[in-house]
This record gives sequence, structure tokens and C-alpha cells, in this order.
Amino acid sequence: MVQELQRISVQVAREAGALIRELAQKPRYIEKKSRYDLVTDADRAAHTLIKERLLEQCPNSFVLSEEDPETHRAVGTFEKPVAWMVDPIDGTTNYARNIPLCAVSIAAYDPFANQLLAGCVYNPFQEECFYASRDQGAFLNGQRISVSSIQSLENAVLSTGYFNHPEITYPSSNLPETWQFLKESLGLRRTGAASIDLCWVAMGRLDLYWENGLKPWDMAAGILLVQEAGGQVTNYAGQSIHLFQDSLLASNRFLHPAAMRILTQV
Repeated sequence: MVQELQRISVQVAREAGALIRELAQKPRYIEKKSRYDLVTDADRAAHTLIKERLLEQCPNSFVLSEEDPETHRAVGTFEKPVAWMVDPIDGTTNYARNIPLCAVSIAAYDPFANQLLAGCVYNPFQEECFYASRDQGAFLNGQRISVSSIQSLENAVLSTGYFNHPEITYPSSNLPETWQFLKESLGLRRTGAASIDLCWVAMGRLDLYWENGLKPWDMAAGILLVQEAGGQVTNYAGQSIHLFQDSLLASNRFLHPAAMRILTQV
């Protein structure tokens, strides 16, 4: 079953990615969902395509998508054996500004067992298709991938993101943690797309990624990829990750204790 779900996720992500790439060549319509959150015509077109294709191929399932607010009310009350976690374009701001760091993210989740089953993250502008299924490993364009072997923060390249909100305060802004990581690491990057950050940890481009304020569709596929690539994903306190909590720490395992020290003490 998981391999079939993986096949579906890859097929649909690639089709949506082709649509997004095509629409990127045309004038695009951009609007603000909130002060810090953009949506484009491509987000909506990709959402429609993805939802139709997933339900065609997996009728007894539910689609939870960033671009379908009505589905957000179902969180915690899923009645189908498969819930698809979908971000039609993760990194919409990048897409709107022609920055080629954005991706289609699709994951299949078993709500009764609380398990991720399969997932795909596809960046159509760099032709990178990451996919994984439970207990079957993680892959990039057909080649198996694994996390890095860096064992100290001083040699590690990290990534993070920031949750913007008009009432955010400095202590809750992630800036204190960022400052400490900057002092202790080799370097820090920000892609602007959580799914890409997680994929880069899975393949060893990055050694560690942390962020607060994420939604299930931001991280579901990426979490499975890191886990299947041999990495570790928890909340900031080191507890098992849950899709419906918002703090996430992903690493190659070696760096987890040092990262938890910073995230729980700063």
C-alpha cells in the first residue's frame, strides 16, 4: 500500500510541478491572504489539480490543503484511512519573486495509526524530486539519499525559518536562538520553504533545521524524508514529532543534543 501511495504522490507532484512551471512563464496574479502570507493563481490552480488527481486515484481519502481553508476544520477528526497533507506551492513568496526555491509537497498520513506513509517534495525549477515511503528509504531522482555525518555544530550548516506576525515579540521571534546557532555553527541558511529545508537535511546538504509555527502541510512529506534518510525529527524538547504541533527540529542525529540545548535554554 505505501509504495502505491508513494507512486501516486510522485505522479501528482510532478504533474502539478509542470503546471506551476508553465504558469511561471505568464503574468501572475498575486494577492495577500494576510500581511505576511501571499497566494498566487498558480497556488490555486495547483491545488485544484492535486485534489482532483488524489481523489481520482485514492477515492477513500481526505485532502488537507493549505489553499482549502474548509479542510482545516477537519484536523483531528479525520474519518478516512488516508489523509493527504498538501502544500501546492511551499515557498509562495519565492515563487512570486522568481526565486527558484519552492516545491510541491504531498504526503499520505494514516490518522488512526498517527503514521506518515509516503510523500513527495518536487521542485520543478531545479528538477529535484524527493520521495519516500515508510520503511523503504528516501530518494532523490531515483538515487537513495542519507543524512550527513557531521558530528559537531562548529562544522555544521544549518537552516531555519521565521514565523511572522504583527504582534510577535523578540523572545518569541526565533532571533535569540538564531544568534546562538550563528555563534556555534559553520553557517546558517534560509530557503523560505520548509519542505526544501527538510529535504536538504535528508540528503546531507544541510545538517540541521529548526522552525516554529509550521503547519502539517509544510512539514509532513519532509519529516518522512528525513526519517527515512536516517535522520531524527522531534519537537524542540526532543519529544516525538506530531504533525499538529508547531515546533520542529530535524537533524542528522549527531547534532540533536547540542541543538536541543540551545532551543530549550535560550
